[in-house]
Amino acid sequence: MFKDVILATYYCETPLHMGSGQSISYVDLPIQREKHTDFPVIWSSSIKGVARDKALRSGWSKTKLLYIFGSEAEESSDNLVASCISFTDAKILFYPVRSANGIFAWLTCPFVIKRFIQEMEYTGILCDNPDILKAINEWITSIETPISQNKVVLIDENSCIKNSSEKVMLEEFEFSSEVVSNDKIIGFFKEILPTNTLTEELEKRLAIVSDNIFSAFVKYAVEIRTRIRIDQITGVVDDKALFTEELLPSESIFYGFIFSTDPFFGIGNDLYNKLKLSSVDWEELGSSVSTEKLNILKEAAGEKCEDRYLSSQDVINQLKKLLDNGLLQLGADSTLGRGFVKVKATSKLQG
Repeated sequence: MFKDVILATYYCETPLHMGSGQSISYVDLPIQREKHTDFPVIWSSSIKGVARDKALRSGWSKTKLLYIFGSEAEESSDNLVASCISFTDAKILFYPVRSANGIFAWLTCPFVIKRFIQEMEYTGILCDNPDILKAINEWITSIETPISQNKVVLIDENSCIKNSSEKVMLEEFEFSSEVVSNDKIIGFFKEILPTNTLTEELEKRLAIVSDNIFSAFVKYAVEIRTRIRIDQITGVVDDKALFTEELLPSESIFYGFIFSTDPFFGIGNDLYNKLKLSSVDWEELGSSVSTEKLNILKEAAGEKCEDRYLSSQDVINQLKKLLDNGLLQLGADSTLGRGFVKVKATSKLQG
């Protein structure tokens, strides 16, 4: 049973190709998508693997990796340790599309926002004023009527994506617009997103469209790149080496959750509670556990508070330290500079 949770938001700094294998459609290498919505998604296995690699490169010991991320496939069967953390798939929150004004707009829709708020409530990531989640639900419900009339709803009177006629041009489609501002809700979203010059002005680019319009944009407003393979000996294109791949555009924003529980050391509850709450007589403890186990516990207890990973909350602190405001490189084509994603890790909202 998981005890604590982090909300992780992922901001694509460069185009991202999270491959799902080959396809018989016009795109040879499509991206990962949810089966029931056809929305883009980042599978959790990819995120956890890259996070583990970052932890290793950041100097985490083998023992720490083992007890937080779990055993790797090559571990012997008599030394298996279950991971005490769980990553969820990352779902789309804001999707960037080309705009005639303001260069690009971030789109979302009632379905996406309602699902996000529902998951926030289920996971228990609440701010000091949890009414904000209820307020967002009520706000998104109140604007469904104008959205259903093929309008886009903007959240700032000074939005940079509308023209002088109050129209919004997204890709090749024109929409009328209506402004329904709410500073508190904008503050909420800014708090959970990685900070840069664009997200600081989120309200100037954000537009809420209908579920059907959003579904069409995330399906068709993607980057399709044609690539070739060069024969390294002749220096010319290989025969039948032309292929296309689908990419998520830069500025795409996803969200997911990371759950944690107490690392499992195979020791009794009384002893475990003592380790977490007070100083320990290691000499006395050494008489009841093996030398190997004693060394593991000493490392997990840490010389300083920030080094500990004995409890679920300790693990959350370690993950935030590892991931928050950092970069991960996800997906394929890493040598082409793709897949750089900035992460914001939030365990408590201020409200």
